[in-house]
Amino acid sequence: MNNLVKKLVTRPGWAMQKAYLYSRSYLTMSKDDVVLALFPKTGSTWVRFFLYNVLTLSEGDGHEVSIDEMNQTMPEFGHPSMFRKWPFKTCPRVIKSHRACNPILAKRPTVVVVRDPRDVMVSFHHYVVAKKEIGYSGTIKDVIHDPEMGLENFFAQYESWKGQADLILRYEDLKAEPVREFTRLVEYLKIPATPEQITLAVERSDMSHMRKAQEESKDFKAKFSQGFVFARSGASKQWEGLFDEDDIAYWETLKKQHGFTLYD
Repeated sequence: MNNLVKKLVTRPGWAMQKAYLYSRSYLTMSKDDVVLALFPKTGSTWVRFFLYNVLTLSEGDGHEVSIDEMNQTMPEFGHPSMFRKWPFKTCPRVIKSHRACNPILAKRPTVVVVRDPRDVMVSFHHYVVAKKEIGYSGTIKDVIHDPEMGLENFFAQYESWKGQADLILRYEDLKAEPVREFTRLVEYLKIPATPEQITLAVERSDMSHMRKAQEESKDFKAKFSQGFVFARSGASKQWEGLFDEDDIAYWETLKKQHGFTLYD
């Protein structure tokens, strides 16, 4: 029995709450909404933090924002944040989704952010071990091969979105050339931000600012074990030395099956 089925069987209240949140989220959807589709640990908090910063600079009062403020304002499908008023006039509502594409979200303007799946597995392992609600105790190999969290699910999620994506951003490119790549996102969303505002928003969303924002977040402290760092290094090739020969062979097999060519 996988984790999702177990929850449905043992926690009917949880299932009812999710059904309510998803159905109500659907009712709030507008044709102008933009979907931000990404697998967990692919940079969703960072990208959304940048967007909230640049919007605050371009049409707000320019104050330095917090992660808690951003999470309350930037909506996620199936989450109470979907039901709060979108405060920005120059940008369509940007709705985060970690899920595979479904009929509710399909055929809408879509931005996909993708990261080397092997590094995603490393980051995801740190995340699920630290998150109190999950209480995960498995190894990184367990995560790699997990039917809900692992590599196969990554490929299925990415494949479901790539055909309708208007813009695909690579996490590694965002790290290497943040002003250039985030400018692409700003231009796609038609946010009237100046180059100076984009540069300042990038600076306010860098690793040091993300860690400070994490330390000041009440929501973060409530959800994660003490000492967990959400905004880790974000470095590439963290998987080297952690994937054994079987894991690498599994990666190569899945990559070939799905025709995935973004990463060697």
